Amino acid sequence: MCIRDRNCTDRLAEIQVPIKIIVGDSDVGTPVSMSQEIQDAAPGSSLTVIEGASHLSNLEQPQQFNKALLDFLKEDSVRNSKFVE
Repeated sequence: MCIRDRNCTDRLAEIQVPIKIIVGDSDVGTPVSMSQEIQDAAPGSSLTVIEGASHLSNLEQPQQFNKALLDFLKEDSVRNSKFVE
């Protein structure tokens, strides 16, 4: 798994748009602890942990996933982002 072994967290601070991190509470590929590290390295990012999901939280818990994503997209920081038209 080359993706698992690649670490680019040192570059996350370069991202200048809002970031939403969504992770399943049982995700072994990208565990909650790793998602928290990503959040810590990405200023202004937000993290949602989906209960009862692993790596495919959008398929395993679609209602929780969709709510987290839609709530994020409704935030002023996202709607007013210079990259959103």
